[in-house]
Amino acid sequence: METGIKSQPGCIFALLHDAFHNFAGLGDGLSLEGEAVWWDSCWSTTRTRSRRSTPQLTYAIVRQLPDTSQKTFSIDAASGEIQVLRVLQRKELKLYELTVNASDPDFSTECKVLIKVIDVNNEVPVFEKTDYGSHTVAEDTPVGHTLLTVMATDNDEPDSGSSIIQFHISSGNQDGYFAVETNGTGVGHVVVAKPLDFEASPTLRLQIDARNPEPLMKGLDYGDESSTFVLVSLTDVDEAPEFSLDLVDVAVPENITQGSVLLTAEAKDPEGKEISFKLDGDTQDWLEIDASTGEIKTKAKLDRETLETFEVKVTAFEKNNPKMSAESVVNVRLLDVNDNVPRLVEKEVFICARKPEPVILTATDGDDPPFAQPFTFVLGSGKKSPNWDLSSVDGSTAKLTLKKIPTEEITVTLPVNIKDHAGMGVTHALSVRVCNCTALGYCYTAPASRGHMGPGATAIILVGVLLFCGKRAAPARCRRPSRAALALTPLRVPPQVSFSSWSLDRLRKGTRRRPTRRERRRRGSSCRDADTRTRVEPD
Repeated sequence: METGIKSQPGCIFALLHDAFHNFAGLGDGLSLEGEAVWWDSCWSTTRTRSRRSTPQLTYAIVRQLPDTSQKTFSIDAASGEIQVLRVLQRKELKLYELTVNASDPDFSTECKVLIKVIDVNNEVPVFEKTDYGSHTVAEDTPVGHTLLTVMATDNDEPDSGSSIIQFHISSGNQDGYFAVETNGTGVGHVVVAKPLDFEASPTLRLQIDARNPEPLMKGLDYGDESSTFVLVSLTDVDEAPEFSLDLVDVAVPENITQGSVLLTAEAKDPEGKEISFKLDGDTQDWLEIDASTGEIKTKAKLDRETLETFEVKVTAFEKNNPKMSAESVVNVRLLDVNDNVPRLVEKEVFICARKPEPVILTATDGDDPPFAQPFTFVLGSGKKSPNWDLSSVDGSTAKLTLKKIPTEEITVTLPVNIKDHAGMGVTHALSVRVCNCTALGYCYTAPASRGHMGPGATAIILVGVLLFCGKRAAPARCRRPSRAALALTPLRVPPQVSFSSWSLDRLRKGTRRRPTRRERRRRGSSCRDADTRTRVEPD
């Protein structure tokens, strides 16, 4: 690793990594060669003077602070190179101060050299326990629950990368049920990371390792003291059935055969208990489910034009405990098939004879592309007609044109064949009326004539007859009928005139007609007869 040197007037700062060593064999077989520290910038003034007389400079370490019983540094007398003579431990000393003398035959001077020892990862983390014993937890324990807390220490310099401790579960956690959360200070919390499963793993023996993010010093490895173990036992609880999928999408053609299987809902009970299925949300009553197998079948004809997509809910529950249940949603999308033919929006149209204008025919189809637009319109068998012309306007409309104007009003039925883009279609009967139009552009319709009287008119006439007869039955003297009686006198309605358009209107207005001579003669005789019958002979 590199040595950092900073110079200031009169002194040099050198940064050395602790535990640095290049051994070469000395005494007991090991010799510390040390690391050179170049600090000759301290002697710029001395060397400038010395170069004039070209004498040889001599370097020596005068003093070391703090003083140690074992010699730590040496200096080359000729080159001024400072070397480290033994392994440095930052935890023992973090800073050394050397006083170095440089001299020639005529002059000498001193300089301070400050050497700061930088920490390296020469210590491994150590757990407070190598075994944390057994722990029991229920399989329905929520995610995030803390199972236990582990602790480890590191003797490297605090707050350095060498002292940060990270925890890893290296074995026994293949399904990832647990994790260790830490902030790097040596305290780790073993937590539940995902739902536990007693049926899959009733017991787990976890190995937790403590590691530093920085690599260890060369030649140093992690040992047993950097690992610990914990035994976790799960307790069984009654769990609800589980679906293999919580959401299922299925697409089927709308003409699928009745009784066909759309899909099979897959669910099982963790404890192996018997389960049943039920289906909800089928508003069209198209589907049914087998309570034992979970097969979803069609029980009626599907129709995409009625409902293209819909959603149903499948519930799986324990037979002996229906409260223990789970749900899965099935999204059904019906695929279109060419089961609809194009149809005319209007089957009756008219054309004004005096000013014929083309008629726009519009067709519609319940299918989606490619089974719908563009439509093709053909008149009759496809041959040209001398009186009519039919041409397409766009994908859904066509223009019907009258070529020859008839001499009188007529209504004809034209065969119009319409096919969709896939070539499926039928021939429709189009009723076309060629007529005289009003100023507003509509066919003129004359009012229909009626030669009979309705029940209301008959009742009015009957009441009038009864009232008139009542007047005739009155005794005493004969008098002219009143206007009211004459107004209710039955009227003669000519056979060619309807009662509703003439007689009833005159009755409502209170108009009376003049009696005929025969009627006047009858009324006169009636009055004389009545007078004779009521005359009283004198005593």
